[in-house]
Amino acid sequence: MHEQVQQLKGPLENHLFAAALSNLANQKDPLRFNKVAYSIRELVRHVLARLSPNDRVRWCLWFRLKDRKCLPIRAVKSEWR
Repeated sequence: MHEQVQQLKGPLENHLFAAALSNLANQKDPLRFNKVAYSIRELVRHVLARLSPNDRVRWCLWFRLKDRKCLPIRAVKSEWR
């Protein structure tokens, strides 16, 4: 197993990764790439939420928004990590 896969935490992250691989293996499904992309997007969203909590990102010096009540988006969270 890849080192990155071993770093997944909890059943949800492992389930999303397994779902992505399962969808990729289903060659009869014409929408398999869409399903893989959806599974990977949700996996990344969940991992970023775990690694880059909104409260910690929001109070970084480089995080600038007019309203501090706004939540960081995925692109900002990936920079934080």
